[in-house]
Amino acid sequence: MRTQEEYVVPGLGVVLLLAAIGFATGYGAVWLWALLGLLALGTIGTYFVPSGVQIELRAGIAALGLLALVIATGSLSFWLALLSLGTIGALQVRHAGALRQGPRHTIEWVRTLRGQAAEGAGQASAAAEAADASSAPAATEAADASPAPAAAAASPANGLQQRLRLNVAGIGSSVLGLFAAVSVFLPWVTVMLVQERSNEAEETFQYALRGAGQQLEASLPTLLLVVLLATGVAGMASVVLPRAAALIVALVGLAAVFFSYIYLFNAFAEEFAELVVFGVATITAPHIGLLLAGLCYVIIVVLQLCDLRRRSA
Repeated sequence: MRTQEEYVVPGLGVVLLLAAIGFATGYGAVWLWALLGLLALGTIGTYFVPSGVQIELRAGIAALGLLALVIATGSLSFWLALLSLGTIGALQVRHAGALRQGPRHTIEWVRTLRGQAAEGAGQASAAAEAADASSAPAATEAADASPAPAAAAASPANGLQQRLRLNVAGIGSSVLGLFAAVSVFLPWVTVMLVQERSNEAEETFQYALRGAGQQLEASLPTLLLVVLLATGVAGMASVVLPRAAALIVALVGLAAVFFSYIYLFNAFAEEFAELVVFGVATITAPHIGLLLAGLCYVIIVVLQLCDLRRRSA
């Protein structure tokens, strides 16, 4: 697999990166070209991981990228990205047997990295203890000064390794945090103007949070966008955050999602209130961005609660 795809898939990652740049220079949606850029860099980076991990990561990248492109409009950049992601996914089809077993290679690889880091820290500690034991009493002061820089240098890496939560809750919450951050750039609400007598929709409008703020001439939707983007980015760091902190971040994001819908529901009702005289009713419904963000934060809360319960058991 590595011989045949050694340069093909990383090369497609470069093509995908060019497509992401094309979306950016062509004033494409920010969430789309940012996500495609990350997927392109991830595709190129799979060249450096074991073969089993390559299969699972590339299949996931292809699936996520194709799902994102469903929302995009057709263009040259769109077709470049579509062809690249479709080819990456097609190259993994012949490894269907390995994919049916789940991402076990990736999990084993992460565990191996953790074991190597722990083993390296243990060897450094054993070497420092041996050096202390074999040193002469007269050189005690020099021996104490010698391992201090090494210990100080190894301490941050060792501390970071101990703080990483490479389990389902940590990794899953980080991935969902990425989706939650991207969701704030998607359509957030749908506003329908319905003729009460015929019960037919006359006009339908879709607004992202920023667009809703411009329509309503209010700053609160933009503030909510910043809060939700911040909680999404913080959620991406769940692998290093304490469990309680990750749970609080998810709860804040979930509360912001619900508050944003309640606010926009009432605000748009007031915005089109004068149409009631003409027999036109306003219906405000959540769109894909709000639904995706709410689902992500709910799952993060569940994951963190399960992780806290397992930890306390």
